[in-house]
Amino acid sequence: MGDAGTNLVRTAVCFPIGTSVYIQTEAGVFDELTGSIPARKLPLSTKRVLRENSQIAFTLTIPAAVMGISQDVSLYSLGRIVRQHGARDLRNTAAIIEEHSLKA
Repeated sequence: MGDAGTNLVRTAVCFPIGTSVYIQTEAGVFDELTGSIPARKLPLSTKRVLRENSQIAFTLTIPAAVMGISQDVSLYSLGRIVRQHGARDLRNTAAIIEEHSLKA
């Protein structure tokens, strides 16, 4: 915490890039969508009900052009579902990312 006169601001890296995400859950492997590539949270649009607090593993690909390099980068992550709400056919889902690894 800061002193009484200090305002603390929390920030996180997030890239507003929509892309497919391959999610592995206890119910199987699914291809879903994300509207951004985050540092700690993963916002998803899912067609399936995912149980809160369930563990997930997911992979998403960051296009080479976005990264300014010659080949796409794959992001492999482990996390857990923290909430889900919305319409029956497309649900807003949020996951907390607990581990990352990158592969170019």
